[in-house]
Amino acid sequence: MILPGISGSYILLVFGVYFFILNAVKGLLTLASKGVMPTGNLLYVSVFITAMIVGILGFSRVLSYLLREHEEVTLGVLVGLMIGCLRGIWPFQDAASGLATNVWPTASTAGVGGATATALAGFAVVAALTWWGIRSEREEGAEREGAEHEGA
Repeated sequence: MILPGISGSYILLVFGVYFFILNAVKGLLTLASKGVMPTGNLLYVSVFITAMIVGILGFSRVLSYLLREHEEVTLGVLVGLMIGCLRGIWPFQDAASGLATNVWPTASTAGVGGATATALAGFAVVAALTWWGIRSEREEGAEREGAEHEGA
């Protein structure tokens, strides 16, 4: 859940447990609101939350190490993973044969305008953050150089 473009819900869908966890949480909340202590649902949700916390803490350390020691390879794998996940979240699908198949949208496909606007907005945000990061690094570098010259 700490990888960009890959949500916890998507991971649960990939493993086939999304609806199980969703129903466990829903059952827990529904029964708890009626004053009943649903021990089965509470156990499932508790184990899930514990595993989620341990997984995030452990994976963040592994990811930090990999980025520090093998930055290029790690970034390549992460980009490949994100590109591979696009197939599952592609907004234009045809389910005529009973299976969801990704299709290329046409001008008459519903949602093309919204998807295009969202993609452009995402691109603009990434471009703006990249520009801002480069500018901040340059300013920090200039400040460090100025401090070094004053101390000399």
